[in-house]
Amino acid sequence: MKRAIIAILAIVIGWWEFQDDLAYWLPAWGTAIESGCGWGQVAILGFLSAILAGTIVWTGYRALSYLLD
Repeated sequence: MKRAIIAILAIVIGWWEFQDDLAYWLPAWGTAIESGCGWGQVAILGFLSAILAGTIVWTGYRALSYLLD
């Protein structure tokens, strides 16, 4: 139950923090796909975001587990 609450909280905070950036990034993605560079960007950014998200979730879970237990 604690993991589900932490995951939902992380999604809400992430959306809240990066909502303004999405207005800038989404038009840039459209231009990249039209020029043919989109698939490379998707692969690289997907890989980097998976590493970053995993690190953030693991660190946050460890910190909250230490504080709450």
